[in-house]
Amino acid sequence: MQKTVPVIALTKCGIGIFDLDWWVPRLGLFKSVTLPSVLQASEGYEFHWFILLDEDMPPEALESLRTAIDETGGTEKVHLQFVRTSIEANRAGLNAMRSIVGDHQRALVIRIDDDDAVSREAFTTALDAIDDRGRPAVVSLAEGYIFDAPGIVYGEWASPNQTSNTYYYGNLAEVRRVIWHNHTKALFNAKRFGYQSKSVLGKGRNFLYTVHRQADGSYEERQQRIQEWSDVDDQLADEFALDVEGLAEWQNYQRTAKRTLGLTWRRAMPEVTRIRELYAEIDKLKREIVKTNSTLFDPKTPFLYLLDPAIPPASVKKGKVRFRGVATPGSRLDLSLAGKSSNYKLFRTVDVDDRTGEFDFHCGFNAATWKVRLDVVDRETEKVLKTWEFKLTVR
Repeated sequence: MQKTVPVIALTKCGIGIFDLDWWVPRLGLFKSVTLPSVLQASEGYEFHWFILLDEDMPPEALESLRTAIDETGGTEKVHLQFVRTSIEANRAGLNAMRSIVGDHQRALVIRIDDDDAVSREAFTTALDAIDDRGRPAVVSLAEGYIFDAPGIVYGEWASPNQTSNTYYYGNLAEVRRVIWHNHTKALFNAKRFGYQSKSVLGKGRNFLYTVHRQADGSYEERQQRIQEWSDVDDQLADEFALDVEGLAEWQNYQRTAKRTLGLTWRRAMPEVTRIRELYAEIDKLKREIVKTNSTLFDPKTPFLYLLDPAIPPASVKKGKVRFRGVATPGSRLDLSLAGKSSNYKLFRTVDVDDRTGEFDFHCGFNAATWKVRLDVVDRETEKVLKTWEFKLTVR
């Protein structure tokens, strides 16, 4: 029964990192640990794995990743999803889920890092822990191992709050509410939203949390969590599908690998912070587009566009400039201008056609760069229905 539920894995991999010296060891670990492990756990399931990558990642790294996926037999299951920035990754992951199950079908979703692993039966154990398939759930397979990759040793560990052992069951909206929150609070958030929340103990050790020197967190501090280490044996390698030979090669490379100057994921913080602010503005504008174009046949819905001048590039010759377009039928269009300052002054007012919303008029302009503001105004209430500001270069 449980294998009829789609399983979707989401992995953010190296978004915002373009140094090939970083990618080589990272992919070595991914190819030896995460890739074979997740593919083994997926056997028998309808499984889709979306790896979220930067569209500007080094071509050599991309080719190495594609080759590894092909050689491991994952071509049909693994999908590479490219984003411009890390800010887009969460949305891209959810859109990937939507492409598989739509808005209403429930699926089991896991966020897994590009250096961790899951056991052969992890997906089955997570699904078996969901008591009511008609309700959303967050399940943590709390018992697993810490894997010290440089030493190729491991130790038993229990923690309910790792990305590699937390599973989200639900439809798109249900998963969206919890998956990208702080993973250390996943079970708490599940309870807060009225979801099933379960930490599974006594059902085997189902995750392998990898520590190594390339991570931003302290390798030494994470090592200290384990009191007794054991060498990786055939049983562990089989349970998690580890490529022990690949790990040995990776281990040799680590002995000469460079240490990142500063924290890898924080080095571009000023730019990422600014991008986040810009995306907030983009989201606001997108909501306005949805509002405008969700009622295409309602004459009261505010809208505005220009046919002349052409925008972009919003560049015209000096003299009489034609303003031709369409706005909300029966409204008024106010054209205001500003020069070097931002102090707009009303320059022209026209009533648009009561039936079609069309307008067509000319204004005289001297050569300069002008700030133009068009306001669509309700004639009766004087309420501004829509505003558009842009620069007009008059040459």
